Amino acid sequence: MVYVRPSSAYLRSSLAATFAQENPSVQWSNMLNDTIQSLIRSNREKPLSKTREDLDKVFWQNINRVRLNAGGLTNYVVAKDDIGNWYVKGMGADPSAMINAAKNLALYNMGGRMNTNLLRADELRNKLDNDKDATATQRTTWQAELDKTVKNEGGAGITVRSGALGSYQTRYSKRTKEHLQDLSSALKVGHYKQSIIERWTATLAPRTPEALIAVMTAQEKAWTKVVDATQTAPADKAQSDVLIDALRCLEQYRKALRGAVLQDIALVVAQEQELKQEQQKVQALLPKVQDAQTAQESSAAKVISSAEAVKRAIAAEESAEKIDGLRKDAEQAVLGHQEHVQRLGVEQANLVIARASVAAKETSLRDATALREKAASDVDAVITTAVKQWVERRLRAVEELETATKVLGQQSQQ
Repeated sequence: MVYVRPSSAYLRSSLAATFAQENPSVQWSNMLNDTIQSLIRSNREKPLSKTREDLDKVFWQNINRVRLNAGGLTNYVVAKDDIGNWYVKGMGADPSAMINAAKNLALYNMGGRMNTNLLRADELRNKLDNDKDATATQRTTWQAELDKTVKNEGGAGITVRSGALGSYQTRYSKRTKEHLQDLSSALKVGHYKQSIIERWTATLAPRTPEALIAVMTAQEKAWTKVVDATQTAPADKAQSDVLIDALRCLEQYRKALRGAVLQDIALVVAQEQELKQEQQKVQALLPKVQDAQTAQESSAAKVISSAEAVKRAIAAEESAEKIDGLRKDAEQAVLGHQEHVQRLGVEQANLVIARASVAAKETSLRDATALREKAASDVDAVITTAVKQWVERRLRAVEELETATKVLGQQSQQ
């Protein structure tokens, strides 16, 4: 007699009041415009939104939600399993079309102000850089057209500005070469390695850093890679790229050396062994203390038993000879108990001393571990500071060239 209804009967909007139900949009609607209007009103309270949210919580339970956000050419697959869980199977976004459109628009706008076809110049440069199948004749033609577009079509004004920009580019190239030479010299003389060793010496004082120097020696292959990265650049590679590659190798060396220092056991092996020995002493003393305590408790029980036997003999008016014998047994029990109490005190004192020694060795091990971590931090302090300084020098050179380009561009607009 149970009233059976299909589950689909419940898969519908269950809001009791029609004024709170969402508009089904029977007529045509612009979803993009609705989204934009929703974003504009995001900071203001929306009519009925709170009411709908509360009513929705009454009749529905959320299983899970997924959200996707991408720009440009986007491909994605959203699926739902048998119990209602949504999940993203795959997603990809390619914004290159948007980026190229923005770049082409900027080149068109700037080229018009400079009386130069920058779009064509960019196209020619891309062909020269990326078209590996082009013949020598084609490349010569493209290069000639590029030179004509950049140097001649702009007229006298652009030629003058090109010359000024060329001087800044020459200065930028000179500074880049100097930076690369300075970095190469610093690496060849081992300046940064020596700085690390000096910091290790101060960190480990009064101990010497021979163990850490051995770790550094083991990383010589990574250091050689850094030095080799600063050598003469190939013809198809700019010196700025060589400098950046060298700094990346220097950063990789920092990570390798830091990891090797943290994994090295030379700084903590003695403390670990001493701690292990003291812990073994504690483990060896624990059974002795337990045996002494058991013997002490047994002797105490024997003392009580002997005393009670004397009392019973006196109460029963036993012979004086028997009572004297029982008293002697009680006296012997007391002496034995005193010996066991003394033995227990000695064993407990030894255990306390051993445990105190364990605590001291644990502190020593923590200190040694902290020193090892400090040594790793010394590597970070030297290499990270060096990389940061070189990056700042490069940024200053780049900023000077960009500023010159910006100023010349504003002059062309005037």
